[in-house]
Amino acid sequence: MPASAALIEYAEEKLIVVAKAALWQQFERWTRPRRNAVERKMQGFFRAQHREVISSISAGKAAFTKGPSEWLDQQKWLLILEEYGQLFLPEVIGDKGDLEMRKLLIGVDFDVENPRVLAFINQRSFKFSFDTNKGTQKALQAIFTESISAGEGVRELSARINTLFQFKNKHQAEQIARSEVIRAANFGAEQSYLQSGVVSEKEWIVSRDLRLCPYCEPMKGRRVVVGMVFFQQGEVLPNADFPNQFLKLDYEDIFHPPLHVH
Repeated sequence: MPASAALIEYAEEKLIVVAKAALWQQFERWTRPRRNAVERKMQGFFRAQHREVISSISAGKAAFTKGPSEWLDQQKWLLILEEYGQLFLPEVIGDKGDLEMRKLLIGVDFDVENPRVLAFINQRSFKFSFDTNKGTQKALQAIFTESISAGEGVRELSARINTLFQFKNKHQAEQIARSEVIRAANFGAEQSYLQSGVVSEKEWIVSRDLRLCPYCEPMKGRRVVVGMVFFQQGEVLPNADFPNQFLKLDYEDIFHPPLHVH
């Protein structure tokens, strides 16, 4: 290859790298206020659940006879979180779908009432609610078991519960918000490509910061046909840093980021 041709090819590759980095930064800026809004809402939900649990165990011995399954009104919280999913998911999907459709310059509006979009909102809002509440219930059960094994009373149990919900407010609310908003935004983008009829492929673009894990890093630049999965539910991925470690994708089919759940 002539030197001039090699230089042009090198320059083109660099421009592509810069363009992809810019796309990621734009995505980060676009999702940030939406992630922050969901995070604040989740913190409010966790604070309310915290108060409800502490109130339930304040009766002393009754806390140990009822157990964690009775500390929270499960049906109430399933409904509350599912209703919240039905509110924020259409907003994120619709806004992102509109944005990506405008970029294509084809004069077509994004249809947020498309059957595929409505099915996703219904399924995802339920799964978001169910998994969030299941995680809280599992954590409370672990705390209860540890407290009983240690021969603790209500005061010590309450301290453990306080620590759990401090973690949920400080860390898990942000993790949930990030996963759910990124998933909804990428779904909206892909649906806009499908509705447009002019986009044939999609490419996985990874972040360039320290959050990049050894399972996500190999996804860089991977392409598939729009509407197709990158991975099917149940597939197993190797760890790029530790060959003896694996990630089983048992959560859902992977059409777009995130690769794994919060």
